[in-house]
Amino acid sequence: MDLKVLQAQRWYNDTYAGTSGYVEIAEDGITGTGTCKAFVRALQYELGLDVDGSFGKGTLSSCPTIGSGSDPSLIKIIQCGFYCKGYECGGIDGIYGASAQSAAKTFKEDAGFEDEDGNMQPVFIQALLNTDAFKLVNQGISYVREAQQYLNRNYVRKTGIIGLIACNGIPDRNMSKAVIIALQYEEAGKTMNGVDGIYGNNTLNKAPELALGSTKEEYVRIAQMCMMLMYNNRYVSGVYDSFFENTVKSFQEFYCLTQDPGVVPGVIGRITWASLLSSKGDTSRTATACDCSERILSDAKAQKLKETYDIVGRYLTGTVGGSKPKNLTILEIKILARNGLRIFPIYQDGGASPDYFCNEQGIKDAEKAIEAAKNLHIPDNTIIYFAVDYDYTQDQVISKVIPHFQGIKSVFDASSVANYRIGIYGARNTCTLVSEEGLAVSSFVSDMSTGYSGNLGYPLPDNWAFDQILEYTVQASDGTKFAVDKDVASGRDTGFFGGDLCGGEDETDYTKHAMTLREDGYYECPFCGKSVISPFVQDEQILSENDALKIKALTYMYGASMGDDTYRNILYAICLEMNRIRTKESYNGKYGYSDENGDCLLIPPEGLYNDTDFMVSAYEPEEITSQNITFYNGIFSTFVDSLYGLAVDAKYKLTLGEIIAKLLQGTDPPVISLYEILVELAETAGQTEFVIILNLLKLGIDINEAESKSEAEIGDIGVRVNLEYPNPNGREAVVIFNKEGKFKSVAF
Repeated sequence: MDLKVLQAQRWYNDTYAGTSGYVEIAEDGITGTGTCKAFVRALQYELGLDVDGSFGKGTLSSCPTIGSGSDPSLIKIIQCGFYCKGYECGGIDGIYGASAQSAAKTFKEDAGFEDEDGNMQPVFIQALLNTDAFKLVNQGISYVREAQQYLNRNYVRKTGIIGLIACNGIPDRNMSKAVIIALQYEEAGKTMNGVDGIYGNNTLNKAPELALGSTKEEYVRIAQMCMMLMYNNRYVSGVYDSFFENTVKSFQEFYCLTQDPGVVPGVIGRITWASLLSSKGDTSRTATACDCSERILSDAKAQKLKETYDIVGRYLTGTVGGSKPKNLTILEIKILARNGLRIFPIYQDGGASPDYFCNEQGIKDAEKAIEAAKNLHIPDNTIIYFAVDYDYTQDQVISKVIPHFQGIKSVFDASSVANYRIGIYGARNTCTLVSEEGLAVSSFVSDMSTGYSGNLGYPLPDNWAFDQILEYTVQASDGTKFAVDKDVASGRDTGFFGGDLCGGEDETDYTKHAMTLREDGYYECPFCGKSVISPFVQDEQILSENDALKIKALTYMYGASMGDDTYRNILYAICLEMNRIRTKESYNGKYGYSDENGDCLLIPPEGLYNDTDFMVSAYEPEEITSQNITFYNGIFSTFVDSLYGLAVDAKYKLTLGEIIAKLLQGTDPPVISLYEILVELAETAGQTEFVIILNLLKLGIDINEAESKSEAEIGDIGVRVNLEYPNPNGREAVVIFNKEGKFKSVAF
């Protein structure tokens, strides 16, 4: 709390309560927008103007210069403004004495004007009564502040297009606009002809070429200030020396302007000027990437893209306009690969709303993105770009977007079924802030949105891979028209190539295929059509009797654990234990679904059931005798609760009891099989491949029989499974089979 600001706030509330346009402000000692607007309202009230708190052109033109002979009420408003800006002025007494004059001179110097008198002219009053800082702030840079002062002194006050810009050392959109005003003013021969602060072709066409030894001192200064905003230049000298020439070369290389044959290294020509003045730059320049919201499902469309581009960004999920699918498909991957196009994946199911972003939504987005990418067989290490298609302020990025990406990262870090990397699509500053937090490794920059506050006055992020600069429509050879976004590619991310997802129909190492399980029990590569039988179908033929029983026990455990909030994290560990059994040396070369060494491949669970903190170990099956039956029945005394009471409502809003009730409808007598229960549960949990396995193996038992015979009997076969949790206090599960090897029950 600032006591001087508190004094000013109390004075305003005490003085203007009940007057026209009065809005009470908080007396908190903090200079905020509400406080600044209050003093503008006070000024408007004293001048007899409409009271709205906005210091626009009408207020500016009606505002007098305020000094020693001015109305005391006006002087008090100025004194309050000084206190809110941090200048001592001798009190709020309506006397414009030496302290007030000293405050005025200091404020003007901070705004870039030396040797000024102690009065406050309208342009300075406008700057005083807003939230802009004119002193160097904590995150400000001194040389940026000097440039801001230079712009105020030489262009902003002269032209009157905008108010004085902040001199806080932080580049922003107003500084960017001031630079454009400066360029237009010089282009107009220091007149106001065509000066409006709006960047366009007219401004660009008049910008002169600058090179080593250029004598156009003011233009060089403007270019140096542009380079301060868009890159890392640290001085404004007006001299185009070898040092600045090297800075220009470095800028051109970093922005990939040198990809265009029209760019001369070290020379500021049209294309370089465009990238200094606008986030999108010259949209006619060379670019080798694009992105599309429309599916590329014909060779004609793919060939049209290949005429210009090498890589295309495509969406993993979603629709255009709520109805037209925009999600990437396997067929599309094949078509793009056939035409030599690489792909970089984008995720956006929301992201264009200010209220969309939060940690919980980030977790959901990450889960959906990984699932979609895995279903498309997108290879590990691929970067997925999560879209932030909204113009957030820096504070909003910190409070909303960063927690969102923390949620995304938490899922990516925990995933063992996929090893994808996180990218971000958004405005320059948004990408930079998220990347600096270690939450994204690559940026896809929405530079087409030139009006975004997160683009104006900010350089490209250090890790930028794609720079989106133009949306336009193309026409394929078959007459099809479709929209394309033109993206400059830095080469930092080359995406993936669909042709690499498949080793060809003669390849017998199935790690080099993108395999999908068919309903007949065969895995098939959607790219070349090669197929191979599932290990689940081969287990009985290949494994020893004990190992086959262990696989069967683990399969029942998988089904019982599926979807349960307590046990679903062991699904991946169960799959690892199955694979450990199948890859014993004695089984090498016997499974069809294998790698180049003849070892059976791991079949992971679908979805994000991928916790690596758990380990599962199946012991050798043992006959249940009078010596161990007490142990088994001690666990199985709670069998009905532990199997038929498993809850899936935490994730799927449905209990197993409801699943059973649903299946019993219309059956007389009411008998269902465990097979039916597991199928229903698997479908609810999104485990489509497990449903296929259940259909192939026909695992089943009547529920009534399970309830009556779930406990172990002497002569049954028991398989104990050790569950090793992250803590040392592990647990055991047991699976019981009868003498004929028929499943009886499972409990944890």
